[in-house]
Amino acid sequence: MSAPLSFSILTPSLNGLRFLPDAVASVAAQNDPSVQHIIMDGGSTDGTVDWLRGRNDPRLVWRSEPDRGQSDALNKALAQATGDVIGWINTDDRFLPGAFDAVRSTFERFPHVNVVIGDYRLIDAGGRAYQDMLTQEWGVESLVLCGISGALVGQPATFFRRRLVESIGQFDVDLHYCMDWEFWIRARQVGPFAHTESFLAEFRVHGSAKTADDLRHMDEVMDMCDRYVAVLPSYKRAAAQKLLDERRADQQRHRQALDAVVAALRERLSESPTIGRLVVYAMGHNGRRLYRRLGDIVRGRSIEVLLVDDSSTPNPLMPEGVMTSSEVTMQPGRQLVVVTPWQDAGIVGRLRGMGLNEGRDFIRWSAPTAAGALAGA
Repeated sequence: MSAPLSFSILTPSLNGLRFLPDAVASVAAQNDPSVQHIIMDGGSTDGTVDWLRGRNDPRLVWRSEPDRGQSDALNKALAQATGDVIGWINTDDRFLPGAFDAVRSTFERFPHVNVVIGDYRLIDAGGRAYQDMLTQEWGVESLVLCGISGALVGQPATFFRRRLVESIGQFDVDLHYCMDWEFWIRARQVGPFAHTESFLAEFRVHGSAKTADDLRHMDEVMDMCDRYVAVLPSYKRAAAQKLLDERRADQQRHRQALDAVVAALRERLSESPTIGRLVVYAMGHNGRRLYRRLGDIVRGRSIEVLLVDDSSTPNPLMPEGVMTSSEVTMQPGRQLVVVTPWQDAGIVGRLRGMGLNEGRDFIRWSAPTAAGALAGA
């Protein structure tokens, strides 16, 4: 009888100490004596290196040195991998109990398959699960239409045989957001995946995650997908390219709308020196995008920034410290409120009931078009 498949787990790291112990513990909890956990740190300054020095686990291998980004760190870790099966977990994610056993048994049942994918859960910054993500064995076309086709491949819930790298190469160091998806597309071109109907991992969604910058993330995804339209059957290429072009145009409209809002805020603040507070009300994708620009908007001014969200399920990608409207005392004439949903009559009515005047005390984000990103401005 052959020896059971061994595992090498890759973890790229950069100032991720807040969640890293959780990720490392989830690997150790698999109770697999054959596992090799390789942490490739990019020169963290948050205490990660000291924490790693304090570990006493022969299965844990780590190095800290400058790198060219996450893909480069993954490739360095991959070069040290000795396991038959490769897994990849970021510092803010974690494996679920029994994950390695489920993956091993699936690979043993399908010896011709190089990739095993499983289901996963989304968790918030505090580790609370809030959504199950069910995946399946996707075709190349679904993967190329990433973000449009509905295809889901959870990076921490995906494992591949080390021999696959000999066929398709390592991770693309020129990619900083979607290097995983591009790798899956190449992998799917050389053979099918196997799906294990088990929850393998938890993917943490939080405001400091790199992919929280979804506009830059989606730009890279669109560019990457464009590259692979040519691998589709000729009769499918035109339709696929049309869908990608429509998604890219939508992203451009969002960017133009955001730029218009930022320009209007700058103008309003320069015209109203008495404004001492900026309230971004009702956080969603637009609110998150605006939040990432607030530093530039208020730089050099004594302006308090408050983030307000009254939804029953706040966006987990927002930073900590988001308030509810009941916690904020409105100050007509001394603050400016930005309502970030394009249309939300309930919020607008509430603000008017507080004595705020549209156009003077609050402005509304309107439809994402180049002209007219604001209503009531």
